[in-house]
Amino acid sequence: MEITLEAIRGWVALFLLALLSWILDVNDSNSLNSFLPSELTEATVTNVVDGSTLDVLIGDKTVRIGLIGVNTPNTDTKEGKITKNFVQEELLNKKVYLEYDKEKQDIYRNDKILAYVWLEKPTPPKSELEPHAKRQHIDNEIRTKMFNAKLILEGWARVGGDSPNVKYKEYFEKYQKEDKWFVDFSVDKITGHVSFFVISPSVSSSEPIEFPYKNMKCCVIVQAKEEGGYSAGLGLLADFVPYLESVSGLTRIRVKWDDELGKLTVYQKIDYPDVIIFLEVEEFIQRLKTHKKLLIELPFNRIGNVYYEFDLKSARSALAQIGL
Repeated sequence: MEITLEAIRGWVALFLLALLSWILDVNDSNSLNSFLPSELTEATVTNVVDGSTLDVLIGDKTVRIGLIGVNTPNTDTKEGKITKNFVQEELLNKKVYLEYDKEKQDIYRNDKILAYVWLEKPTPPKSELEPHAKRQHIDNEIRTKMFNAKLILEGWARVGGDSPNVKYKEYFEKYQKEDKWFVDFSVDKITGHVSFFVISPSVSSSEPIEFPYKNMKCCVIVQAKEEGGYSAGLGLLADFVPYLESVSGLTRIRVKWDDELGKLTVYQKIDYPDVIIFLEVEEFIQRLKTHKKLLIELPFNRIGNVYYEFDLKSARSALAQIGL
């Protein structure tokens, strides 16, 4: 077999491409190892000015901190007051850890320092992990331990800020695009009364459902009426909706709040079977605000138990907007 010059050139090109790919992977892996901060400034929050501005005590010095990468509503608005109250509940008199970006000083306010606020010190990824696993670890650390990210994930803030402080902007923008609970309203054309609704993203069942219900989705709906009173239930989204197994029109369903098991009583409207109403409304709404996950088991006739899981991270901020 004759080895030609062109074949040798092809082998060399393949070798160089493989070598370049290996070098890039090594560099990427090394940069991921040191992406999360190792040196942080410990501080105690002494005052909340607004949703994205804090006074903190560092040693014996009080410093004003602006949260990098987030925009919160102005405190002159209802939403701004609600957000400020949330931040106070979460941070006031708590120990936090500050991370600075490329530009530490606020160019518009000489008395303000710009920072990322960590609730816990982040843990770097293990060096032996593959790059994709390191990225997943970093993402989880930001989601669960950084307060700036929490504000965006839970719907209290939107992405803001400009270059050069953009270390986590890619993560923040991704979090902002994730589905969140939202607020809607309707007006009674006869009375003029307004009803406000908090609605979860619709979710599919955790396991496939048989035809003709296989595409049936579910959402949580909370209603607050302008004239007073509120209700909560589930909306079933499908062309054909099955009926729950019931006794005298009522059904006891099993639920799981994070890791806590419980039961709730519901009833399904005969004329509107796509609506399932909770009877323990006050308890249900309170738990929406204090838990992270909700798993619901719906025992339907003929098709058996169907399970829907809801992420509750952004439920609290949406409920606060309608006064709940």
